[in-house]
Amino acid sequence: DSSVEEIAPTLFRPMPADSPIRCDSSSWRVWVRDTELEVRLSLQEFEVLSLLTSRYGRVCTREELGTAIWGRGNYDLNMLHRLVHRLKRKLGPDLGAMVVSVAKRGYKVELPSSPAADVSTSSELRTILFTDIVGHGEMMTRLGDEDGRRVLREHERLTRDVLGQHGGVEVKALGDGFMASFSSVSKAFQCAAELQRAFGQRNESADEQLHVRVGLNAGEPIEEEGDFFTTVILAARIAEQADGGEILLPEPVRHLLSGKQFSFAERGEVILKGFDDAVRLYELRWRTEGAD
Repeated sequence: DSSVEEIAPTLFRPMPADSPIRCDSSSWRVWVRDTELEVRLSLQEFEVLSLLTSRYGRVCTREELGTAIWGRGNYDLNMLHRLVHRLKRKLGPDLGAMVVSVAKRGYKVELPSSPAADVSTSSELRTILFTDIVGHGEMMTRLGDEDGRRVLREHERLTRDVLGQHGGVEVKALGDGFMASFSSVSKAFQCAAELQRAFGQRNESADEQLHVRVGLNAGEPIEEEGDFFTTVILAARIAEQADGGEILLPEPVRHLLSGKQFSFAERGEVILKGFDDAVRLYELRWRTEGAD
């Protein structure tokens, strides 16, 4: 982001007469009707708002927005979702509700149908569970497609059984893992612990061992097309730090479980890809009982 801050807007975009938002690309100032916006937007945030406002009421595709900000092929959808989320947060609940996500297409600016309209964010706290099979690629090469797929089907069946028992909603299957969502933090952790126990019991008699790592995170995730972006990115990065049989979580989620019957071990701070600040991680001791 910092490198783009040095680039000036390349053109002045005329604003439709019926738009309640007006962006002046020569001064980077924004007016909402007759009132100037007091909060200062970054250049990227201003460019997104300017482009959306210039097409007031019409959809601006994700490809158009991403190319305008970073250049063709220099971005991914998570970058765009995070940028729009930051913009909406800076604009506040009323003005931010005018920036609307259009599933499978992009975004547009329009007057909300109600004061609380905001289709691209969820205010409900969700816990995201991210799993990954350790050594998946090596296993598939060694076993071959048929036998490797047989083991994966067993992994999928076992995981889905445990998710169903604990109220987990399968967001997507990833081939060598799963992403699931929970409305309860405690149930997510109970599910993660039960998953590791189930795979441990399976491995006692199985010819092919399956070792799964788990990352957990909780928050109010951005949702579009059935996906959760901001929260799951951190959950996935945390899972990458785990070894087989481990369950890792960030410190803020650890505090959500204060007083619950879970035991944890501190794993120290790490810098995760895509995040500027260090994240302090904890390991859920699923083999022991009682809270620390």
